[in-house]
Amino acid sequence: MTEISLREVLAWFVKEEIAPDIQKAKIAIKNEIGKLSLEKQDLITFDEFSRLFTRGVVKKALIDMNERFEAKKNKKNAKSGSTEGIGLAA
Repeated sequence: MTEISLREVLAWFVKEEIAPDIQKAKIAIKNEIGKLSLEKQDLITFDEFSRLFTRGVVKKALIDMNERFEAKKNKKNAKSGSTEGIGLAA
């Protein structure tokens, strides 16, 4: 079974802005695969990495899409002078 360094995965989470820092990346990984700390487990399986990668890519895509919608909304509102949103608020 192929294993990947958890430290590299943590760095990737931060680099790709999936998590703002290493601590938040650790929490995300713990929530997904249950690894508690680097001290106890320095490697994750390729299957675990695949789950993290897929969720990370989807999260990043959603964040990027939301930022584009917000930019369009702000540009539209600036042109019209309106402060009304485009209906994406929760």
